[in-house]
Amino acid sequence: MTTFLSRKALFAITGAALLVLLVVVGRSSYVQAALKEGQKFDDWVVACEKDAKKKQVCFLSQVLSSAEDPKQKVAEFRIARFDGKDIKMIQILPFGVNLQSGTSIISGKDLLSPGKFTTCQPFGCIAVADLTQGDLENIMTNETNAVGVIGADGKQTNIILSNKGLKEGLEALK
Repeated sequence: MTTFLSRKALFAITGAALLVLLVVVGRSSYVQAALKEGQKFDDWVVACEKDAKKKQVCFLSQVLSSAEDPKQKVAEFRIARFDGKDIKMIQILPFGVNLQSGTSIISGKDLLSPGKFTTCQPFGCIAVADLTQGDLENIMTNETNAVGVIGADGKQTNIILSNKGLKEGLEALK
């Protein structure tokens, strides 16, 4: 009779230990994900959103504000790895840009990947540019980077793109 009770007790203790282990492991990955959200890397911040498939996608974000009114957002650049490999820059730009001309990522004197506008929403127009590893390295090593757009007036405007913290931020997203 005592061996039966000890087996029951051993089974209960083992089950409880496994349950505790599952909770600890599950919570540690949740805590780690929570630490990434909002983490700053100089001019870049980690942000996360759920995609159409309800999967959490984290990206680096850089928000540029108006010099006259710091509360007014002028543009936002987001860099993320999609499907674990493709690197894209999502550019959220103000209204009044020429959609047909798209955007250009400019690094130093080099024109990198073009951006194609996909849609305009109440918060601005969205363009997406595919980035290669070489494009990223170019952006990270050049001091002057920008996203160029053509305004409704036909003149090009270059919106500054900072590379401060980009390398470290991309490493954190891996």
